[in-house]
Parts: sequence; C-alpha cells; structure tokens
Amino acid sequence: MIHFIITAITSLILCISLTIDASDHVDGPITINNPVADISDLFVFPSPQQPGNLVLILNSYPFVPRTGHFSDRLVYSLVVRPVSVAGKGLKSGFQVGITDYRFDCTFDTPHENDKHSVNCVVPGDRTIKGEVNQIINDNISGIRLFTGRRSDSFLFNSSWFNDVVFNRMIPPADASNDIARLNVLSIILEIDLTRVFNPQSGNMFAVTGEISHRHNKDNNSRIIDRIGRPEISNARLVARAEQDDLRDQYNQEHTFKLNNTNRTLYSDRISENIDYYDSLDGSIDWQPEWKRVLTRLLVNDYLVVDMDKKFSTQGYFDIEQSMLGSQPHTRSGGRVPGDHVINTLISYMVNGGHAQAISDGITINTGLPSMTFPYLAEPDTGVISIIKRYFARKAAQSLSLKKRTFKHNTD
Repeated sequence: MIHFIITAITSLILCISLTIDASDHVDGPITINNPVADISDLFVFPSPQQPGNLVLILNSYPFVPRTGHFSDRLVYSLVVRPVSVAGKGLKSGFQVGITDYRFDCTFDTPHENDKHSVNCVVPGDRTIKGEVNQIINDNISGIRLFTGRRSDSFLFNSSWFNDVVFNRMIPPADASNDIARLNVLSIILEIDLTRVFNPQSGNMFAVTGEISHRHNKDNNSRIIDRIGRPEISNARLVARAEQDDLRDQYNQEHTFKLNNTNRTLYSDRISENIDYYDSLDGSIDWQPEWKRVLTRLLVNDYLVVDMDKKFSTQGYFDIEQSMLGSQPHTRSGGRVPGDHVINTLISYMVNGGHAQAISDGITINTGLPSMTFPYLAEPDTGVISIIKRYFARKAAQSLSLKKRTFKHNTD
C-alpha cells in the first residue's frame, strides 16, 4: 500500500509539472477549449511486414479519459499527395503533386447509438464501415482500418524540453518520459498502394492530418487542427511575450494551399526560432543562406515517406537532412511510433548535425510498440493512468499559452 501511494504521488508531481509542448499536444487556445479536436501526432511509414503497404496513423484527443470518444461533429482526415525531390543543397525542396488521396473518417457516437461506429470515405469514393475498437478488413479496396483508444507512444521529457524551448539552456539528460501511461484516440490505416493509388503517383508521398467540422447545409467546412512534422506549432512557432501567437491561425490553414501573406508570417517566426535554437551551444551553424532553405522546408509542413525504402525506425527527417547535405537518402523517412523526434529536432536545430547528438535521456526504442497491425499498444487503464490524465489536462490548459520572456543574442 505504501509503495502504491508513493508511486501515485510521484506520478502526480510529474503531471503537475508537465508542459504541453509535446509534439502537437494542446497547441493553441482553440485546442484547449476543444480537446476532442486536438491532433496529437501523425505517423507515416511502410508496413514492416507487407512491402508495398503504407501505414497512416492519426492520433487525437491527448489525455483522453476512459469514456472519451470520437466526435460525431468532426471529420478526421488523412491527406496524401505524390511528391518528389526538386533540389538538393541550397536548392533543397520538394515538388508536390496536385492529386489528393483523401481518407475522411466520421463517427456515430454512443450518444444515441448502442455501438460506436466509424465511416471512412477512401479514394475511389468507397466507404469503409465498422465498429470502433475492431479491426476492419476491406478486401475490395485493400485497406485495413482500426479506430479506438490506444496508448500514447510519443516520447517526451517535459522539464528538459521546457528548459530548451523557454529557458535557453540544454540541461542534463534525466530519462523521464512524461507521456507514459497516457492515452489517445487513434485512426490507423494500412493501404495496399497498388490497389488504391494511381500507378503514376510514384514512390514518394507527402502526408498531412486534419480535423475539421462536418459540412453544414452550405457544404462548407473549417479545419480546426492539422499536423505534418512534429513540433512545428509548439517548438518552431514559439512566440515572445510581445508577439502574437500564430498557432491557431497556422493550424486552420490548408497544408498544400497556404495563404501567401500568412506564409511570410510563419516563415519569419520559424526563422527567428532557428536563430534561438542555433544559439544554445554558443556556435552558429545555420548561416543565413542555409537558414532560408531550412525555413522553406519547414513551413511546407508535411511528412514525406519513400515507399521504395524498407521499413526502418529512427528515420524521421532523414530525407530532408540528406537533401540539405546533397546526399541520397537511405531510409524511408516519414515517422514511426517510438522515433525519438525530440532528439532529432533539438540536435539538428542546435548544431545542424555538425556535432554530437543532443539527448533528453529517454531510452530510444528500437521498434514499434507492435510489429503487427494496429501497431500501437493497448490503452493503459490503471489507476495511475486515470490520476495522471486528470492532472496532465489541467497542467496543459494553464501552460499552453506560455511565451518566451526574453530575446536571444541574435535579435
């Protein structure tokens, strides 16, 4: 009993100190007030067991309680476009195709139904239907679908990351994963590309996730939240005290159709934050011409996966780094659950890959939580998870609007 109490108190203390800059968890005022519409993570990778199959995972509703469920007022979308490398080095960039392959999922919730059900409209205007928390195999389209509550697989040391982002320091690693034992709602798709996509689409794809309101009587919808690469909104759009918070505006943009005026605002903010992170080790690695290239890559916010490459872990941002280094990429890119994107992000922003990798101390996973569909681990249902979730949500609401209170030396 004493051991249980100590464990519970320790978890509570961790939760109270939890910052919410984790990936896309609680990234702005709108998602504070609408947690069910808050996207937490996007994962894109080749199937580890079925070559030629693409896996897409959209996680939402971070810190979801046991009774939490998908909303019948929202559309949960995964959008895929063909993409190719348009240049390397100082000309690094992607050429994105104009064809959208959309996977739009809506839900009938338990409010008036005994069973919580899902309807996903997939390319070819085919609809896949089934129950939440069940694996659905649609043999006609070549798509597998799972929707339901799963364990949050993001790796995040909150106090360490908070010091880096807001306190201008790289603290010692301490191996604390504050997301452990928290849950999310997941939409997981595995797609046979040869049966779903046009053969002319190639082998590389740009992927983004969106949550929007359902169409009203005028057939209009509005994006509430979106995600491509992790940490764009919560780490690369960080505002100083005197600046506007751009995250809500940014999250409501169409990823492949950014407003040009707003693009300039986002680019300027990303560029400022590159300067901030670059200054943390006392050495400037991002010279102006290279900073412009990196900014251009990041403002076009989508994950890029190469399906010609085998499944690999820890491949996040490999395609972009290889482009900038004028080298061919060797891994599939995209993002796999368990990839330590925080280490990749901070290391590359601070030293441009020119020095030893920076780590928050969390042990890097060597693979997926599961190597078989639906890949993510089952939700944690223990008492500690319930207590931790309550305090994590409270902490998130109070800390989401945090800004930097000083200027860095390069201002």
